[in-house]
Amino acid sequence: MSNNIQAERDLKIKFGGITNPDSKLVFYYDESNNDRKIRIKEGELNVETLRNFALGGIVETPDSDFDFENLKRRIGFQAGKAELKFSDIGKGNFLIVLGSMKLNHVLNWLLESNLNIHFFNLNPLYWGVVDIIDSIYGQDPDNLDPRFHRKIKNDLYKAISRNLDTFVQLVEECNYPDVPLSKLQYFLFSLVHMVNLENAGLDDWERGLIAGILANAVHYEELEFIQGFEAKHFIDSFHPFYLERITIYIKSEHIFDNEKQVEDEIEGFEMRLDDGTKSNYRFVDSVEEPKIQVSDVVVGLLGKYFTYLKDVELEQLISDKHLLNERQKTNLSLLKTLVDKSIATSSGFAHWLVPDSECIKHEVFMNGADPNQFNI
Repeated sequence: MSNNIQAERDLKIKFGGITNPDSKLVFYYDESNNDRKIRIKEGELNVETLRNFALGGIVETPDSDFDFENLKRRIGFQAGKAELKFSDIGKGNFLIVLGSMKLNHVLNWLLESNLNIHFFNLNPLYWGVVDIIDSIYGQDPDNLDPRFHRKIKNDLYKAISRNLDTFVQLVEECNYPDVPLSKLQYFLFSLVHMVNLENAGLDDWERGLIAGILANAVHYEELEFIQGFEAKHFIDSFHPFYLERITIYIKSEHIFDNEKQVEDEIEGFEMRLDDGTKSNYRFVDSVEEPKIQVSDVVVGLLGKYFTYLKDVELEQLISDKHLLNERQKTNLSLLKTLVDKSIATSSGFAHWLVPDSECIKHEVFMNGADPNQFNI
């Protein structure tokens, strides 16, 4: 099946402000925290913990110099072992891994090899609930000040994430995201109650803003994105996010680690542009491709970092950064240099689909932003 994606791609590039999308590069991919499906079953999430899904790895340019044997010597990689994995570099939470000497070797090697990194970071709960606000906005765009659009999404996510068990029960009762008209008012007023709970973490202005928007929406007979979809399912597949990367960088080559479900879902799916450019992607066995193995290390580190940003409170993050030891500080600086270098190559190498609170914590932790300028 072949699809012309010219118009779709042009819009994504324009509104995403993506630089240099037409570069001819080679992207290598692995994924972290891939739960494949996220849904409610018998009143409970099918996963023990909601973790941020990360898809990414390394990007080769014509100036890159990939010397895998050099990297293996630096980290003391065990001879005879089938493949390099992130677990060979560090184990434990993000802060523990950040202090790894082997990680220091990897980051230095990536920079010296003139390799870039790329990533897509998805908070699955945020992805699953922003449709509530988008549906209301779609009904009456003039009723939602665009300056507060992301703020409203962030604060609704905050209230839901802090009352997740209550929200899961509401999803079960109302078949979200296939809420029947007969239960729409109950669903919306239940969310109003949730944002007004003391542990929702919202101030009076934030509560009033979101509660008013939700309460006004009870008069609508249709909310497009929370009706007509498979009930109690947040994510059925991550394959759209794979296709998203190929769409933006269609003039590049994309090499993915084997992922049977995704491979089956996009098998035979070809994308093309008006000029005849066609998508160029394939799935390979990581044992046979060292660049996928290095991508496993990169995305393993990023997956831990993104989940850390999701879970940590800003005050604790500030304290954590203050208490970093010298090796952790050095590795954080190297990681920042690598991220900045990669974004300079193309801004689309870093793609966040997360609440603003996680972006802000990233700015504070990695980029040294003043936390007092933000309100999360």
